[in-house]
Amino acid sequence: MPDQIRFKRSSTPGAVPTVAQLLIGEPSINTADGALYFELDGGTIAKIDGRKAQVDVFTSSGTWTKPTGAAYVDMWVISGGGGGGSGRCGAAGSNRSGGGGGGGCAIVISNFPALALASTLYVTVGAAGFGGAAQTTDDTNGNNGTAGGESRVGTSAGGGEIAVTGVGNLGSGGGTTTGAAGASTIAGLYDGGGGGAGSSGNGSNSTAFSKGAGGGGGGGGINTGNNAGNGGNGVRTAHFFGTGSGGAANAAGSNGPSNGMIGVGGGGGGGSATAGRNGGNGGNYGAGGGGGGAGVNGVGSGNGGNGAPGIVVITTYF
Repeated sequence: MPDQIRFKRSSTPGAVPTVAQLLIGEPSINTADGALYFELDGGTIAKIDGRKAQVDVFTSSGTWTKPTGAAYVDMWVISGGGGGGSGRCGAAGSNRSGGGGGGGCAIVISNFPALALASTLYVTVGAAGFGGAAQTTDDTNGNNGTAGGESRVGTSAGGGEIAVTGVGNLGSGGGTTTGAAGASTIAGLYDGGGGGAGSSGNGSNSTAFSKGAGGGGGGGGINTGNNAGNGGNGVRTAHFFGTGSGGAANAAGSNGPSNGMIGVGGGGGGGSATAGRNGGNGGNYGAGGGGGGAGVNGVGSGNGGNGAPGIVVITTYF
């Protein structure tokens, strides 16, 4: 049987050898923490941690436990994106506006020394805002979307926030002239992009370049001449240069693309002389949904697109 060299070791989390237990240069291993210790000249203990980082991803609410040996902790907090409004349903010969695009959420990135954090933290992940339902009642404005849910990290289940960011704002239902866009959100390190406004012509593009999650494009409408407009685009963010394309007249808006962390807003649905077209959904994570297109009495308007859900990512460095 081959000879084995066995170092001093401990399987107790957090256990650190003392100077009295080691000779200068002698190694000791903690098998629970993945750390190697040895004694330096001068009588101090040095540590080499085999773990570089631990990444905990929350796509639903839960609790985070501080790992043993943590040195620094980063948190990315992204709330839910706002839903787009649906378009107006109205008579031929009248102005009918598409719904406003939902707003994208702001993003918080926080850095903490691990010693400053409680051993257990409570993580809340915000839900996506829903798009407004298609309007099927004649001569009636579209339905508003809903705002996204708030994501946060705190010392209790209901408060003590140490990291929190603003939600994506809702897009309003289309009226006779416009559908108000979800406003940009500035409650974070990176501002969320505002949605585009719905119109009785072409819907507006969302904010051309947001630092946070992107807003949805406005829905296309129909003017008094019964000409249907295009939906607006959900445009790129600082973290991703894709576009949620607005639908042409009689076409739905496309869903906003995702880059794995921060998404682009959905495109607005086009107006239609038959049923209005649907807005696209916001991309993961935190982007707003596109506004729905306007439609004609008897067939209805297009749905607003849903916003994207939130996410919390906590990275621990050892």
